[in-house]
Amino acid sequence: MPKISYVYCDANVFLSYINGEKEHIDLLEQFFQEIQQDKSRKIVTSILSITEVAHSDQEKKPNRVSDKILDHIDAFWGDPSLIEFVDFNEVLARQARALVRQAITNKFALSPNDSIHLVSAKYVGTTDLFTYDKKLYKFSDMVGFNISEPFVNNPKLPLDFEKGKDDSTS
Repeated sequence: MPKISYVYCDANVFLSYINGEKEHIDLLEQFFQEIQQDKSRKIVTSILSITEVAHSDQEKKPNRVSDKILDHIDAFWGDPSLIEFVDFNEVLARQARALVRQAITNKFALSPNDSIHLVSAKYVGTTDLFTYDKKLYKFSDMVGFNISEPFVNNPKLPLDFEKGKDDSTS
């Protein structure tokens, strides 16, 4: 049985997907598909992400929550072929607190939720933490793994022939 390699995702990656953010959706769909096809890789996140991804942007504007959107979010969380969760416990809580304190000595600010994500990623031994929060990138050396925006190993080339069309030949 192959060893599983974990790619840790911050909650904002899932929010970007749930919200269908134009600048991220294509890459995230490729990323999720790539993970589902590769039996040696799995996405992991803290159980905290379930709370952080409580609603979509669609629900905030009319100040009305939708059971349909919640069902969509829960279906996403319920796909074990894609996502596994790290439970939050006293050991991780103390490690997260220590990381917040270490950040202060380095003149960095680190929120409790972000510290939970960082120690959860370290706990599973990830080599990559994906986030859209650029403020977290500076913690890479402190935690010992790469922190970046999501990427795919085998990106699809865009097939937009109209952009490359030479108008002089028509």
